[in-house]
Amino acid sequence: MSATVHQKDYSGFVYFHPSTRGQDGKPVFIDKGLLRRFMDLVDTATEEGRRLAVQVTELKSKAAGLESASNISDGFSHRQTFGGVEVTYAVFQRSNERNRGPGVYITGIRRVNKDDSGKDHAPGLYRVDFSAGRGWEISDSPCDNISTTVGAIGAVFSGGRYSAGETGRSFGGYFTEKLSGGKLNDGFSLYYAPSYLVDSLGVWRTSEQKTNPQGAGPKQLAQLFKATLPWSSSANPEVKYEWYVFGEGAKMLSLALNEYKGLGAGPLNEHRFTFLDPKASLGIVYKNLADVGAKVSEPGFLMSRAAYAAKVHQVTVPGELVEGLQSQGASWTQADKLVQPLAAALKSFESRGPDFTFAEMVKELMSNIDAGWT
Repeated sequence: MSATVHQKDYSGFVYFHPSTRGQDGKPVFIDKGLLRRFMDLVDTATEEGRRLAVQVTELKSKAAGLESASNISDGFSHRQTFGGVEVTYAVFQRSNERNRGPGVYITGIRRVNKDDSGKDHAPGLYRVDFSAGRGWEISDSPCDNISTTVGAIGAVFSGGRYSAGETGRSFGGYFTEKLSGGKLNDGFSLYYAPSYLVDSLGVWRTSEQKTNPQGAGPKQLAQLFKATLPWSSSANPEVKYEWYVFGEGAKMLSLALNEYKGLGAGPLNEHRFTFLDPKASLGIVYKNLADVGAKVSEPGFLMSRAAYAAKVHQVTVPGELVEGLQSQGASWTQADKLVQPLAAALKSFESRGPDFTFAEMVKELMSNIDAGWT
């Protein structure tokens, strides 16, 4: 039996769903620590997300079957793809001191990006412009610098893959609705940043991404910020760059700011940031922005009503968002009222009995968000 499997303690895993307690097939358990990642990738408020969750419950009868891939050196570890996510799990046939008995133990979940053989754009900096009759179109950036007032960071996952074109259209549609024409000036800069650039869980890469000589990631974004610095500085400069950070783009920005601090460059006091449904802890990002002299808009973040995963990221560490807002001198009292009740609800899950299921945890948390975060 693999030593790697037995180095992990599975005794704290919970049942995945009420239907996976072993009454029909193998019991299916999951690591409670996967809550945020699961909600990032599986939106059970949608029909697609509910269908995917049901597929995962089918591990009770299909685990380690012909549809799964097995680790050559470890016969207990397997992985299986359901829609756009890949689930990693271990299968035990008998009880031991480190598990809850025979069953399937879900240990990881990650995004699977379809390989489109280089048909899509590689990650990095692009220009997105609007033209009558054609809408928002993406093109290569004319230089290694931001040539527009408005910039966007993030990526859209659609149809089982990340798409730069769909990202440009989606973000452009948001800007058309929310920003004045003069501010947008018919175009914006896009730092196209699929989450696999910063996601340690990995991804499939297209051939174009594999051969892209320059690459694109936190280091490249940090260098891009450095290239925007003026020749001379002033004590109170006006904001020159308005950044909108979408979804998991917040992870990219947070890492890029850490890289920027290591460059020894000047303050980014001409940059201002707004976050939309951020899937990262804003408390950490805000502190990093304060460290490099960048500004946060007021309000610094915008959440759509159904942005459950983004809201869970903000409540995992109580007070972190408030501390981040304080570091920016921004209003934090309303955020505190939103965060604390949800943080308490999340913490209460840790004390639930062993029969409390992961599905019930997700459902109750979503219900608490609906009731308390408006």
